[in-house]
Amino acid sequence: MSKPKAYGTFIKRGSNIYRTSAYIQWGDSEKSIGACLLLNPGSATLDNELIYSLDTLGSASGWIKTEDPTMEQLISFIEKIHEKNQLISGRLHIYNLFNLQNTKSVNAIDQFEELFSSGEYDISESLVTTNDLVSHPWILLGWGVKQEKRWKNLQYIKDKWSELILESKIPTFGKRHAKKNDYYHPCPLIPTQRPLMVEDLVAIYTKKFVANLEDQKRYTLLKWNGEYGTESKFIVRDNFTGMQSLFTPGRCNDLFWFHSDLANDKVVSNWSDFGNESFDDLKPITF
Repeated sequence: MSKPKAYGTFIKRGSNIYRTSAYIQWGDSEKSIGACLLLNPGSATLDNELIYSLDTLGSASGWIKTEDPTMEQLISFIEKIHEKNQLISGRLHIYNLFNLQNTKSVNAIDQFEELFSSGEYDISESLVTTNDLVSHPWILLGWGVKQEKRWKNLQYIKDKWSELILESKIPTFGKRHAKKNDYYHPCPLIPTQRPLMVEDLVAIYTKKFVANLEDQKRYTLLKWNGEYGTESKFIVRDNFTGMQSLFTPGRCNDLFWFHSDLANDKVVSNWSDFGNESFDDLKPITF
């Protein structure tokens, strides 16, 4: 298995650096293999070229090192949820509640609150669109469980992200706090706890997305265009992967699968619901 690489884009305002986007890349594919929502970017080792670009132009983008503990945790998780010897090709996208780069979480939150209160930071900078979110098969929540009453804006941005996730209907998971709606960060501060966290996340992922698949039928027809014969078309979901495709009976070789929620696309808004009828094989289906 080839070693994954990490890519980031950065801007600099005053003495502060903001990471506006990041992903970890396996192989050559640009498809999403998942996403995560964390607190904020921590440390990132930038090469001299990126530092020069930040200092002179105020922005930079390029490959960054993956030796960061959080990056290592995410890489370990992705490689463990894939079968042994299975080729991984795609991107894990990393989102943050806020983009300010700061290694210590409490200091980062206090600084974020101050920057927002002084008008130096737009709280919506980290938000994405629902179209961005539906391109991912799932999102791992791990923004941390520490919360202080004084952190009003932190709670606000959590609520905004939660609204986006709910609207997009993207499946979520994470190690949730027992008493509140917060999720433990995937990289504990104590190094000896990190392998245990990866195992916990793998177990949570497996229970939600993998367990009991053998008891499910493979495909579910979600929407129908109301036509018959060669004109009939359906939106079908692969229940094992969560991906959807446009399906014409008798033309299984034409299937092209998407992570997007095709059944809720405006283009098929006038199609009929098909009652979530499920099948083990699409080839015998005629209509």
